[in-house]
Amino acid sequence: MKHIVLITFISLFCACGESQKPNASQQPDEEQLIQNLNDVTVNLPEAPGKDLVIRHCITCHSLRYIEMQPNFSEKAWQKTVDKMRKNFGAPIPEKDAAAIVKYLVRVKGKK
Repeated sequence: MKHIVLITFISLFCACGESQKPNASQQPDEEQLIQNLNDVTVNLPEAPGKDLVIRHCITCHSLRYIEMQPNFSEKAWQKTVDKMRKNFGAPIPEKDAAAIVKYLVRVKGKK
């Protein structure tokens, strides 16, 4: 898991302009990159299903990505979770998918 996050971070880091790219002596080592990623604070609200969101969603993207989403309707969250499972191959069992949708609606649903 840390390798996926690290690769993502390195890809983003390398996408910066060449003029901003540090020389080899200034580049952080792997341990520093992992530490920097661990410093990112995620504030997903406590509610039933949070543990499932953490367990299943983090395999493909950061939890911060969920925080950044707008408030969707239940139908939109259902479509999103279905897309993650069917189109992107997220290994989420059907029973967990339903609980994840309920959590997302509870904490990021349209009011």
